Amino acid sequence: MTTTTVTILDPERAAAFRRVYGTATVPVTSMFPHLAELPGLDGPRLVYLVPLDWIEAGGHRAALVEFLAARFGADPADVWRDLVAQGGLPVLAEGCTVTSDSREFL
Repeated sequence: MTTTTVTILDPERAAAFRRVYGTATVPVTSMFPHLAELPGLDGPRLVYLVPLDWIEAGGHRAALVEFLAARFGADPADVWRDLVAQGGLPVLAEGCTVTSDSREFL
C-alpha cells in the first residue's frame, strides 16, 4: 500500500494542524493536487485531500469540526457534511511538501 503525506511548512497553518492533529504531517489521498473552491478564497486553488477515515480513526473529528466551525463561522453540524461532500479535508498545496513511497513512476 502506498503512503503519501503532506507536511505543512507555513508556520501559521502548521500550528493549526498541530493543535488539531498533534502534527503538521498528515496523510493525503494522492500525491497530485487538484483544483477546488475554498471558502474565503477567490477562485479555485490546488489542494490535497486528507482522508476522512484517517481523521475519524485518529479521533480528530471533534477537534477538526470545532476548529473549522470557529475559523469560518460555520455551523458545526454543516462542517462534517461539507467535508464528506468534498471527499476529504482540503489542504492548500501552497506552503506544503508532499512525500510518497509510490514507485509508480520509477
